Amino acid sequence: MLLGVRQRGAHVLSRLPSYVHLTPLRVLNDGSLLARIVLSDYARCKAGEQTLVRVVNYTITDPALPGYGKQHRVITTLLNPRLAPAHEVACGYHERWKVELTIDEIDASASGWTNPALAQTNGRNPRSVPHVAAALRGAPFDAPSSTAARD
Repeated sequence: MLLGVRQRGAHVLSRLPSYVHLTPLRVLNDGSLLARIVLSDYARCKAGEQTLVRVVNYTITDPALPGYGKQHRVITTLLNPRLAPAHEVACGYHERWKVELTIDEIDASASGWTNPALAQTNGRNPRSVPHVAAALRGAPFDAPSSTAARD
């Protein structure tokens, strides 16, 4: 995946499970780690091919956020900490995650199916999806009246 994305001129920002082993090279000035990771493609893995990545380890300190108090680890192919500081990489990953959950809620709401697990995951209920969608678009949202909601 990493090489395919890079060959298309894009960069990767992804969660890195704890079982994935890295070869650390050096700690960068923003606290992130430059490392080599073995590629997951079977043939490349067997050949021992590796690629260079940057690892950002962090802990969420806001008790209101999912994952509070847990150690998180993400990797990126953005290797220059001046262009993408570790704090911005971590925040960017969680922003992407929140948007993905919102899109899942919108899809579920549009199909008439509600997933209580999604509502519990991010603290919203399915009825708030239109508000969230409007906020993402930057558009105002007028809630339907309680009479219209019952019809």
